[in-house]
Order: sequence, then C-alpha cells, then structure tokens
Amino acid sequence: MSDRRTELGFERTVCDCKACKINCEFIPGFLLPSDIRRIALHLGYSNPVEFALDNLLASPGAIVVDRGQIRRIRTLAPARRQDGACLFLDEEHRCRIHSVSPYGCSHFDAHQTDEEADLRSSAGHQIYDFSGREGAKALRGFRFKGGGGTDFRPAIAEAAKWNPDLLIYLTDLEGDAGDEPAFPVLWAVPEGKAESL
Repeated sequence: MSDRRTELGFERTVCDCKACKINCEFIPGFLLPSDIRRIALHLGYSNPVEFALDNLLASPGAIVVDRGQIRRIRTLAPARRQDGACLFLDEEHRCRIHSVSPYGCSHFDAHQTDEEADLRSSAGHQIYDFSGREGAKALRGFRFKGGGGTDFRPAIAEAAKWNPDLLIYLTDLEGDAGDEPAFPVLWAVPEGKAESL
C-alpha cells in the first residue's frame, strides 16, 4: 500500500526522523472514524469492533478554547504498551501499521508550523465535535432527549439513517441503549469505568 494519502484535504506527511517519531513513544495520535476499518483490515480483523476493543482506548482528547470556555473533545487513540509507547510499535520501534497509520500520526510531523498543525488538528477534531455550529449542521437539527441518565436510543436511531459501518459512542455507560442495532456499536468509556459497573 502506498504511503500517499489525503485526509480532510491534507496530504500525509512523509518524514520519519527521530523528532517526528518521538510521539510514538509518549502520545499516540488520534484516529478518525475512517481509520478504524482500514487499520482493522490491515491487521487481519474482519470485525472493526473486535479490532477497536483489542487495540484502542477512549482518550480524554484535545483541550480546546471554545467561545472563551476551555473544554475537551474526546477521541479514540491506539492503546499503549506498559512503557507508555503506542501499542503498534514493534521491538525495533517501527510502526507495524505505518502504511495505514491513524490521521493523528500520519498527517503530523515535528517540522510543521504551529499554525499548520493547529489547522490539521482542528479539522480532525471537528469529526468528533458536535457541540458547535458545524456539529449542529452535521446533525441536521436533530434534538437529543435525555435527563437523569442518557437515553442512547435517539442517537442510535439517527445514526441508523446514515447506514454506518460502525457507531462510536463516547459515554459513561449510564443510560438506556434499547434493542441491538443492525450495525456494530463501540462503547468508548473512560478508563476504569466499565469495570466499576
């Protein structure tokens, strides 16, 4: 597979110098939803949910300033080894999924200006962020109902209209999911939360 790839209008970076690879040791890059199936197939998984459960973690995400308020946009990222490095690094510190690596890895390098990195990061995080004006457009005016615990059913019903390959739900798992949908759902929860239920 070629290393050439365009995501969100940005060309993949090609540098693999030590300065660029250092993040693999400490802070693996975030995934776009489109990364999940590509990486799963590359690693021989036929089920993207199984791949995600085996290899990904819910990340607290990026800290952003939105209309003067500081908040986080949660994401999915590769799990980490015991030493904190990305799970996909081999014994020789080479990436086992380099040709299909996540957007947060493949589209950033240490030589970009802060402005370029911020532009790419912002574009990637907008995929996850449904809180602002762009998110409202993406959800087409859909109103989620809840209170006293999350009712997952309206969001799952809306997702079903889009015929998704996979729905990723960032949640604390406190709510009603209803019947199992016709597509896989990955329930991404804060570390330790699933074990406490």
